[in-house]
Amino acid sequence: MWAIPMFFKIQNLRYPIMIFSFMLLGCEKETKITLTDQTKIAVNGLLIVNGKSILHLSRTGNLNQQTKPQAIQQASVSLKNESKTIVYQHEQNGYWVNDKMALEYGMNYTLNISVASEKIQAKVQVPFSYNTQITRKNTKTSDMTLTIKSPKPQCFILKMMLRNYTIGANKERIYSDDWQEATIATKSMQTDNVKYRELQIPYSKLFIPKTSEASIDFQISADNNNTEYKGIVQAVDPTFYQYYYNYTNIKQGNSEEEVLTNKGNITGGVGILGTAVERIVYID
Repeated sequence: MWAIPMFFKIQNLRYPIMIFSFMLLGCEKETKITLTDQTKIAVNGLLIVNGKSILHLSRTGNLNQQTKPQAIQQASVSLKNESKTIVYQHEQNGYWVNDKMALEYGMNYTLNISVASEKIQAKVQVPFSYNTQITRKNTKTSDMTLTIKSPKPQCFILKMMLRNYTIGANKERIYSDDWQEATIATKSMQTDNVKYRELQIPYSKLFIPKTSEASIDFQISADNNNTEYKGIVQAVDPTFYQYYYNYTNIKQGNSEEEVLTNKGNITGGVGILGTAVERIVYID
């Protein structure tokens, strides 16, 4: 209740505005914004069962000095499970490769990285094996159905590819181009694309949250009846699914460096190490 009498008291002052201004100046403190000089090691990689395991290592840029991220070419990089350890070799431009150790379904792995005195670690679990197929409803259309059967609930990503051909004199197929990414349309609520409506049709990929069985109808955008298709289906660990396939970043077309601030699984650094079980399905 004291605010009302105080108001009338101020009105009686000869120079109320000037006094009020001095009061504000007396309470004001200088705010200084500083940017950290610290840079961090960034890891970005997807380990695929029966595929080549590739990691990219870099050091984030310095905001104060306006430096760009730099590829790391000198480091100690190893991946191990309960019984095996494999050392990664630097290939070029910060890409580190392991083509000797085959990942095992459902197995836990630890990635260890040493760069001078800095230690980086990430722990991952490989998804389990699963069965999948893509069937074409009609050879004259691009309407298809994806079917997934998995022993345990897992996250999946579907990407479709296509290439066109003509028929030669001996009825052989003559391809006019290489495999190209295809766009996908679906109304399935089993996909996060439709469920959250954060991306507009057509989609570049379908995002399927943790499921053990799914049947999803979709259509490919194609303007040529003489077209071959293939689907790339990946079961991925949930952390990688939520990090790398972040809908906002995909929608805005952000680069790899710009999504490094997402919550990953790198202890002592930033970024993401994911695992995947990949199936490639060809559809005539």
